[in-house]
Amino acid sequence: GKLMDTLIVKGDQLGYSYNGGLKTSSCNDLVAIVCDKPNIWLKFKDKECLLRVSLLKIEIQLQEYFMKINRQVIVNMNHVSELVFKGGAYWVYLKNGMEFKVSERREKKVRESFLKYAI
Repeated sequence: GKLMDTLIVKGDQLGYSYNGGLKTSSCNDLVAIVCDKPNIWLKFKDKECLLRVSLLKIEIQLQEYFMKINRQVIVNMNHVSELVFKGGAYWVYLKNGMEFKVSERREKKVRESFLKYAI
């Protein structure tokens, strides 16, 4: 199979595989990370990029303002505009229009993180 891609977090910078080479971006511009096994999508403000890396491997490297809100999704809480309760569940609404469902067992943590970083 295809080799794993590179994804390294150093402080507020992100280094990752891009079009066969390597690219850097600011963590602040990274809005969400969505797992689509065996790949992940890096969703930036202005683009998205598909990488073959494990979500867990990134999760442990990320700054604390990145919050795992369900098994597939990590969001940058600095980009969250609203925490909404609808249809019996919490949803995070991002400033760019994306929305993701929060798993029940993560509600408390997401709520705390919202109060700490989104405001």
